Amino acid sequence: MYNNNNNNNNNNNNNNLAKTITDKQNKYQELTNEICDMWKQKTAQVIPIVISSIGVIPRSLIIESNMT
Repeated sequence: MYNNNNNNNNNNNNNNLAKTITDKQNKYQELTNEICDMWKQKTAQVIPIVISSIGVIPRSLIIESNMT
């Protein structure tokens, strides 16, 4: 029974992280557009750094940081 609760908590944390990342990306979309205009770039990417209160870091953040 302990494992089921632990898995549910992990799923909730993952869902919360995914929602927060999406919210941040949407929030900063206008900033991304302004950066493109100001620096005359075709594209720009804002990478939100989101860490949960228990220290969970999304895998996508680790992958994106290795790509730059």
